[in-house]
Amino acid sequence: MAIVEELLAQFETPSGQTYRIEYNENGFVHLHTEHIRLDLTPEEFLKLSDAITEGHETLLDRKDELTAN
Repeated sequence: MAIVEELLAQFETPSGQTYRIEYNENGFVHLHTEHIRLDLTPEEFLKLSDAITEGHETLLDRKDELTAN
């Protein structure tokens, strides 16, 4: 288990699920939820972040399409 160098982000969803994103001394980014832990290189984390952003934009576009009718 690596030592956390920096807490990058932390938030809680309305349902009470807590998320933490940490940068660890071993150079990995850890994304934690209650039951899941992802160990990512910085490059993998950036790819995941890009995919989440793309998904968010697609969802917003889809929502706009559905509410326009």
